[in-house]
Amino acid sequence: YNTLPDKLDLSSINTYQEVTKDLYVDEDKVATVKGKVIDKKTGKPVLNKPALKINVEAMPSIASIVDPATGDYELKLPLGEAYTISASAPDYYPLYELVNVAGERGNVKIFKDLYIVPIE
Repeated sequence: YNTLPDKLDLSSINTYQEVTKDLYVDEDKVATVKGKVIDKKTGKPVLNKPALKINVEAMPSIASIVDPATGDYELKLPLGEAYTISASAPDYYPLYELVNVAGERGNVKIFKDLYIVPIE
């Protein structure tokens, strides 16, 4: 959440008083990136790979959701930057994709399939 600043003027108070003030926050704006992880050789989704994960360069702690039964993934990225993302799985090389949300101001949905290449 982002805080929404508000002033509290106490200049007219000379003695102890209880002051009640509501504080407000605004939900962080994010880019939601969704798609499938696809085997570059077959053109089909990568299925049943429990070690399949999504990587964001320079942000190792970013959380993502990957469904190994369908190959679908979803991750949320903060706005204001460009990110390099990839999928990884044992016995595959990742291909990197750029997601640029530097100029975005509101919540954004981006659909981007990620490809991985089998090691042969």
